[in-house]
Amino acid sequence: MLIYIDSEFLQVLEGEKDKVIDTFNRISLDDRHSNVIILDEGPLKERNFEKWSMGFHILSVQEFQNKTGFEDLGSYLKNEKHHDPSMIIFLLKEFAELFARRA
Repeated sequence: MLIYIDSEFLQVLEGEKDKVIDTFNRISLDDRHSNVIILDEGPLKERNFEKWSMGFHILSVQEFQNKTGFEDLGSYLKNEKHHDPSMIIFLLKEFAELFARRA
C-alpha cells in the first residue's frame, strides 16, 4: 500500500519478514528518499492489505483533508492520537476502499 500526498509518502510493507526487511532496506538506502521512519513493525495475525495489488494513487490535499481533517500527512502523524498503529492502518484501509470504488 503506497499513498502519495503533497510530496510525502506513506507505505505499508507486509509479507515474509526477510522480503519486507529487504524492501525496506532498498527504500532506505535509495537517495531519492529521505526521513524514512518506521511507524510500527512486528508480526501480524493476518495481512491488512492482502488483496491490494501494488498500484499508485496521488491523493489530493483536499481528499486527505476531507477524510482526516488535517492539512497534510506530517501534521496528521504528529498528532498524538494518530501514533497508534491501528489508527494508521484504519486510515490506509479507508483510502484503499476509496480507491477500490474509483476503479
